Amino acid sequence: MSILLYKKIENDIKEKIRNNLYKPGDKLPSEIDLMVYYQASKMTVRRSISNLEREGILYSIERVGNYVATNESDEYRLTFDGLEDIKGVDEIKLHRVERLDTEEEDAMRHKTSSGYSILVRRYLLSEGKVVAYNKKYFFNLEVQASRNEEDHQFYKKLNRQLSSRALKTELIFEAIHCPMDLQLILKIDGQEPLARVTLLYYDRDDHLIARSQTYALKEYVELNGYSV
Repeated sequence: MSILLYKKIENDIKEKIRNNLYKPGDKLPSEIDLMVYYQASKMTVRRSISNLEREGILYSIERVGNYVATNESDEYRLTFDGLEDIKGVDEIKLHRVERLDTEEEDAMRHKTSSGYSILVRRYLLSEGKVVAYNKKYFFNLEVQASRNEEDHQFYKKLNRQLSSRALKTELIFEAIHCPMDLQLILKIDGQEPLARVTLLYYDRDDHLIARSQTYALKEYVELNGYSV
């Protein structure tokens, strides 16, 4: 499976930092220079920069530029970019979009503020085989589905609002036994280990606004870290 261009840009910038081509405190080339260098659109470059800022690798100064973050000591960072770090996935299919019932909504609410919640379920396939399953909960996002709007279009609207509001993410990686509701989907029994990767998204007031949980067959997941 080919890597999307914005991920290639992120990986290349990280590699340059690891090799001291970009040092802590260094200013990155301008967006225009990066667009030319990577043959990418402004939106693609900005997405890469934004993701690196969320990871704490870069920081930006408005109207000045983007800089490599300074760390007083080495850190090890673990990253998981949504669904793209599941190995071999070549197709993602939307299973269904649903509004949570009251009991489940209350159980999932944690530190969320008031508002309704939406659950999106997706299949991740490799060569036609389901190798992972994703559940993504959206809390308190003011997005309404218009009449006759398809689920995948509504999901895109939810993701756009999430991208504009999420200022902090938390990553949790676990090995678990396969839940009963996924045994038929993934075609494994309940004793077989399964990787569960959870991403929590918080807004500026530290409210939980989304929770993504990806359940993947162990042979399709790698946990990678790098020092900065």
